[in-house]
Amino acid sequence: MTGFLVGLALKNLFRNVRRNLISGVAVIWGVALMILGYGFIDGLDENIIRTEIDTLSGHVMLRPQGYPESSLSAPVDMLEPLPQELLAGLAEHTWTQRLRFDVRLVSGPESIRAMGVGFEPLRDPQVFPRDGYDLKGAWPEQRGLVVGSRLARLLEVGPGEVVVLQVRTSAGSINALSIEISGVVTTHNPAIDNFVVLLPLDQAMSLVQAPGPSEVSIRLPRRGQADAVAAQLDGAWAAHTYMDAARDMIALNVARRKALGFLVLMIMAIAATGIANTVIMATYERVREVGALAAMGMTPGQVRAMFLLEGAALGLIAGTLGAALGAGANYYFSTSGVSLDALAESGSAVTFSTTLYSAFRWGPVLGGLAFGALVAALASIYPANHAANLDPAVAVRTD
Repeated sequence: MTGFLVGLALKNLFRNVRRNLISGVAVIWGVALMILGYGFIDGLDENIIRTEIDTLSGHVMLRPQGYPESSLSAPVDMLEPLPQELLAGLAEHTWTQRLRFDVRLVSGPESIRAMGVGFEPLRDPQVFPRDGYDLKGAWPEQRGLVVGSRLARLLEVGPGEVVVLQVRTSAGSINALSIEISGVVTTHNPAIDNFVVLLPLDQAMSLVQAPGPSEVSIRLPRRGQADAVAAQLDGAWAAHTYMDAARDMIALNVARRKALGFLVLMIMAIAATGIANTVIMATYERVREVGALAAMGMTPGQVRAMFLLEGAALGLIAGTLGAALGAGANYYFSTSGVSLDALAESGSAVTFSTTLYSAFRWGPVLGGLAFGALVAALASIYPANHAANLDPAVAVRTD
């Protein structure tokens, strides 16, 4: 009997294709939006984490005790030499030192505030890979300056030109250095491209007269090791993982998920209303048919099941189309990405890559498909009950 009811429901479903298609459009778009939206939000989480690891902190970052955790603050009067016990603990890891300091970049009559970063020419690329960078010029080995691309455009400077770096030293005095630009870099991280200049660590420490670096960054074979390594090294210097640094940015996505969920629910509510209207219209159109089926022995439960199956089938078909549309778009953006270069041009300090990829997973695809069918089935309950409660004797005489 189940097979008969399924076959009858599918046959009835295709009686009015245009009306059913209109009712299913909201399900199609709701499911597609859910899959693509959550794909981009998950992709943004991964983007933030990767950018934090690959350009800012590594898997674990060590700072002097009491040093501000915000990358926007770089007090050089709190710096100290690397403790010997910390150096011993770093021996088994891939690590590098960096020195952050506030700087004013001067070119002729123009100047702009920036963040200076002193780096170790040999160690730094081992912790912060540069494969995705676009560099015009060269990285300095002993002396020279690399300028973030937007910063260079604002000052209208490029490789080979000489600029002046003005800083306040760790003792509080003013110091300046005339230096040639060796390269202009685009890292695709606005926080670097818009605000940062980089120079060799020895040169930076001499300029700022710093007793030691502001941070030590460690790269590990696997992300999952970060918490254990941070706990092991925390002591003389404070240890933080990449998740500690990225947590605030990722927390913003919680609100985005809630907003997307609310939007999807609104679309699905509209879809449910349309499907309920479609099924109840089908009920009224087929009153005599329902009466005849009941007179032939079909029970109220079977009548109810027939209309529920009809609504669920409509939701399943629409959900399948929506899942296919959402999964296809999600897969495309997971491989091709979306350019957010406008963020860099706007002067944003967001700490994630300006090429955003969605995260493709099968779970949301299957969940969206099931969600579409469930919404349609629930929307069919009232009209199905109405059909099941029809009096066969009255129904067969209905015009």
